[in-house]
Amino acid sequence: MRPGEKPPKAAEQNNNNINKNQVQLAKKKKETEVARDQPALIQKGEVLQNLFEIEEPCGGGGFGQIFKVNHREFHQKMALKIEPAKGDIRRAKLEMTVMLMLRGKSHIPILYGCGKIRGCPYIVMQMLGRNLSDLRRRQPERCLSEATVFRVSIHLIIGLRHLHEMGYVHRDIKPSNCCMGIGVNRRKAHLIDFGMVRRIRDMEGTLRPARKYAPFPRKYAPFRGTVRYVSIAMHQKRDVGFGDDLIGWFYAMIELLNGGLPWSCLEKISDILKSKSETPIKDLCGSHPKGLLTFAQNVMDISYEQKPKYDSLQKILRSCLGKDVTDATPYDWEVNTQMVSKRVMERSIMASVGTELPPPIDYPPPKKNRTPSLPRRQKVPSPSPMPKEEQPQTKKIPLPSDPQQTVDVDMEKIPVKTKSVMVKVSEKLKPSPKHQSKEKLKEQQKSIEPKKLTSSPITTDDVEKTQLSE
Repeated sequence: MRPGEKPPKAAEQNNNNINKNQVQLAKKKKETEVARDQPALIQKGEVLQNLFEIEEPCGGGGFGQIFKVNHREFHQKMALKIEPAKGDIRRAKLEMTVMLMLRGKSHIPILYGCGKIRGCPYIVMQMLGRNLSDLRRRQPERCLSEATVFRVSIHLIIGLRHLHEMGYVHRDIKPSNCCMGIGVNRRKAHLIDFGMVRRIRDMEGTLRPARKYAPFPRKYAPFRGTVRYVSIAMHQKRDVGFGDDLIGWFYAMIELLNGGLPWSCLEKISDILKSKSETPIKDLCGSHPKGLLTFAQNVMDISYEQKPKYDSLQKILRSCLGKDVTDATPYDWEVNTQMVSKRVMERSIMASVGTELPPPIDYPPPKKNRTPSLPRRQKVPSPSPMPKEEQPQTKKIPLPSDPQQTVDVDMEKIPVKTKSVMVKVSEKLKPSPKHQSKEKLKEQQKSIEPKKLTSSPITTDDVEKTQLSE
């Protein structure tokens, strides 16, 4: 027990208080069921303050209904929470006041508007995603990993710090009151539901005196919060402080990590209190990192008057994360969503093509009594033929001195003018057949020499000089 606080004077008084609390919780549960079945407090298409157009409902609970609204100027989706006119109006006013004070703080939903319609109070706030309790139940093993829980816990501690610095205690900490954002803020956790807060410090920081027992004429203090997550101080009808919010979140962390708490299946408040008192903290932490046990011990030691050391608590949770875990590491629901969407896309493509759909598992099991097929033999490409070397274009040119003798000349290396002369000379100086007389050959030479060859006749030396010049 905390210093300076006494237990109830008689056990009978404590038992009577517990029985009355059970009646109160049963009444609250009945109100929740009735609220879900009651007609909508506001209709689709209505416009509030000429800005917020009501769309379809997206949730509800024991204290009201939640609708999706559209901002007519900014064209942005928002959430509207409306409570019945017969409900406790103080709760709605308290939530409006706290959200106005926390406007602009990180990990707190933004308040866009508030008011009344037909006597029903409402608030318009930032649209958020699913809560952690819903996300946990959607996982295959109905629990979350350490990397996800510890990072989300750091976000929630930041939100609690903003609330505590305003002097308020939340008194209803649980996984369903921690929602993930959407769009740009989809990786941020947000603290919601400020209808049960109580102020224990004013703006100057002066502490409000703790009530040891309920003041007259009340014979017992009312129970606030969810029985599964509240601290032992709430069970004992004592005023709770900032540390009790963190104790409630420690119980929530254990449920997110393990999928439940040792007292999750219990219904009576007395049995839940007994289980909380008798279960050692070390057993709750189990095989999780040692930092979780250190976090629990530090939180349990915070008294009503003390302020938590938020920075050191965040540092302890960061030490529980592995070296490979960063802020960009996907959460559990992000990984499963990617796997499911990929699988659905593959199956839809195969169905559209007309192929047979495989069984709904990642990899089909291998068939029995089947020899593994050998890989197909790949054809070796035939080598491409080597390109043939271009042979020089040579031509046999007869010598003017002796037409019977010829010389092989590379025609590509001879200038065009010289080539034309040589071709014509070679045509004239072709060796004559055997029956041709020598006199006719001499006449041919005489007819050619004065016309075309004004200079000395071409010799082998001239041909070599021409090749060198090229």
